[in-house]
Amino acid sequence: MKRLLLLFFALFFISACDFVGENTKTPSALAPTLTSAAQTETPAMVSTLPASPTPFTQEEYGNVNLFCETYIETTWGSGPGQWGWPDGLEYRPSTLLPVKSDDAGRLYFADYMNLRLIRYDDTNFSPQEISLKSFTSEVPWLFPFRFSIDIYRDEILVPYGVDKLGVLDANTGALVSSIQLPGCHYDPYYPTFTAIAVDKKGRLYVFGKPEEYYSPIQSAFFEPGWENGEWKKIELPEDMTTVITPYFWDDYIVSEIYDVSTDTIILRQSSLEKRTSVSIDTGVPKMRTPSLFGVDKQGNAYLIVNPSPPTWTYAKYNLLTHQTQIGQVQLDTSYTIAVPSVSPDGVLYILTYSNKDVSVSPRIIKCAFPNQ
Repeated sequence: MKRLLLLFFALFFISACDFVGENTKTPSALAPTLTSAAQTETPAMVSTLPASPTPFTQEEYGNVNLFCETYIETTWGSGPGQWGWPDGLEYRPSTLLPVKSDDAGRLYFADYMNLRLIRYDDTNFSPQEISLKSFTSEVPWLFPFRFSIDIYRDEILVPYGVDKLGVLDANTGALVSSIQLPGCHYDPYYPTFTAIAVDKKGRLYVFGKPEEYYSPIQSAFFEPGWENGEWKKIELPEDMTTVITPYFWDDYIVSEIYDVSTDTIILRQSSLEKRTSVSIDTGVPKMRTPSLFGVDKQGNAYLIVNPSPPTWTYAKYNLLTHQTQIGQVQLDTSYTIAVPSVSPDGVLYILTYSNKDVSVSPRIIKCAFPNQ
């Protein structure tokens, strides 16, 4: 059953790599707020949670435009601040990775074609380059990077090769250490952006394959201490070993359940302490898989509802109140790719570019829901 689930996810992920939409360089018009998101006490963990209070209908939620503006715009190339054209990356389609945000509001763009990260700061839009060339001597490939980075405290975690985890100082970009995974490796052919992630308590998530060739790919969690070579695996029930692309909120792990039998987006909310999980039917129609692309610190899960041109539709689903807010953004039709992410404060950053026309300037668009 686990293998069927992962195979289903792989097929759907591959079909949904490219997203099309429109863009505006000025803030969009604001429509009335549709739902409230008042905070309540965190609910006790139970076996299941109900669906949204009412079924999702486009007529009910309406068309709310997001506030959007261009955050940064650049060109293709290898010079300062330019982005490397993504064609030619080993094992990858021509799709760039989502940008990552840290708690200080800085953005990190994985410019893997140029073997570097580019960091942007709201107070100073002069990009800072962080070289990744120190990792390339350890692996035989020209481009050893495949998956998203993560930021934990003052360190940048960079998965590379098939079983390596590089650690960089987030302030200076200096190499802190290079760590080898114990008894498992990344699967560079598997269609996911996330191979590693760290929660606020320092526990490491790894998505990969055991060393046995025919073993199924699975997720594993390790207690703090892994950064010093102390690998203590957290024993989990079977349903928690199939967590794909986790997002951490409070003490919970939030992920998407890829179930072919459902027409709505189903989320899984798991607790490492209690070794329990609950499934949450958001009531939001499932138009593509994966749909979940982030969770903010207020417990809002962000979902892609409709990626069809010319309008791209998002849902902001609150894990506490189970209320949904819908927002839309339009992008210029010359942009054929749009890759969303969300910051801890709930700000959307959409990386958008054309994978067909190099003359179209790639950029990051900054968006917010009404009343945010």
